[in-house]
Amino acid sequence: MEEIKIARDELLSQEELLVKEYKLTQQTGSRHVRRIRELVAFMQEHGRDIYTQEVGMSFLKSLELTDSKYKYTTSRGAVFLLNNFLKGLPYRPKYQEGDLYTFPSKLGMEAKSFISLRSKEYRFSDSTIQTYQSSLDSFTTAMKTHGATLETLKREDIDYFLASSQNQTLYKCGPVRIFLKHLFEFGFTKEDLGKELEGLKCHRGEKLPSFYTRDEVIKIEEAVDRTGAKGKRDYAMILLASRLGLRASDITRLQFASFDWDKSIITLKQYKTKREITLPLLSDLGDAIIDYIKNGRPKNDSKNLFLSLVQPYRQIKVSTLCTIVAAYLYAAGVSPKGRHHGTHSLRHSLATNLLESGTSLPVISEVLGHGSTGSTMYYLGVDIKSLLECSLAVPDVPDNFYTQKGGMLYA
Repeated sequence: MEEIKIARDELLSQEELLVKEYKLTQQTGSRHVRRIRELVAFMQEHGRDIYTQEVGMSFLKSLELTDSKYKYTTSRGAVFLLNNFLKGLPYRPKYQEGDLYTFPSKLGMEAKSFISLRSKEYRFSDSTIQTYQSSLDSFTTAMKTHGATLETLKREDIDYFLASSQNQTLYKCGPVRIFLKHLFEFGFTKEDLGKELEGLKCHRGEKLPSFYTRDEVIKIEEAVDRTGAKGKRDYAMILLASRLGLRASDITRLQFASFDWDKSIITLKQYKTKREITLPLLSDLGDAIIDYIKNGRPKNDSKNLFLSLVQPYRQIKVSTLCTIVAAYLYAAGVSPKGRHHGTHSLRHSLATNLLESGTSLPVISEVLGHGSTGSTMYYLGVDIKSLLECSLAVPDVPDNFYTQKGGMLYA
């Protein structure tokens, strides 16, 4: 099939048509159009009059190396829509990462081979493979831009790659560092250039989890207008997070088969840990889910409980759910200052409030689906009241401490 080509001046109108044809939401459609305007400006700057997949790829690569992750991600969706049209393919709601990975030059070919070998050896998950693909595709693309090859790779080239702050992140540096070590061990380079990245390892400090008080959580729940289909769906999803502490990845993947209405329980296999958990189907939560199924859910044969509001009906994305929670938090007038405001904050809030009410760690671990109480201990950091009860008074320092012979302050 011959690839369709689009004139630069027709890109905006074509994207608007695709947004209508695929019945995307107004918010998503507006975002697509904004990104295509930036694509048009990119083409003008580089003297490109006709849009092709190669042009779209160049546009995204320029963003990946120099711009924000958010702009790159949202631009990718708009370009993906255009590329589908160019290929004459029907709409696919799930973005395929492989569509934009090119791994240029001989260095890129070696990177692809490295990913394949390492994923088999360590049995990488799909998400880990995507992380390696994204990181090493960025690296090999940057090396091609800089004029570096597999045979000439040196320290100055690594410094060039790191010149962009976008590349100084754990998920970027980790795979690149391991790949560079691989190149040294297999004789492609004379020294282990991966050592250049060792000082950039990100050791995450201990952070207190964000949480909201019981009163704040109730305000968030009550901020949902349940008269319409959207409100009925959103309310049920929020209760699953605030009352049961489910992760967004589990809420969005929840299926009808997970519910045992006779026993009033929910049984599911957690997406993150792969552990199966059984939780009580609380009456308020059960009523909210039934209300959504009967009066809000689109007529659809999907096994997934929660679906998008417009056609093509599809599973809710984790990012969408986090945005929904944040919107109701602001609508409730709850200030998120200094705290996260996504779905996970409701999970943290449940754990923290259970802890403050005297619930034992093993019980909280069971509710959250943790493999051990060690993971649950993380939430002890925010139970300030209990910590103060356990703390010891600091003894007074005698005056002679400061003047004792041999001391730093001795005079």
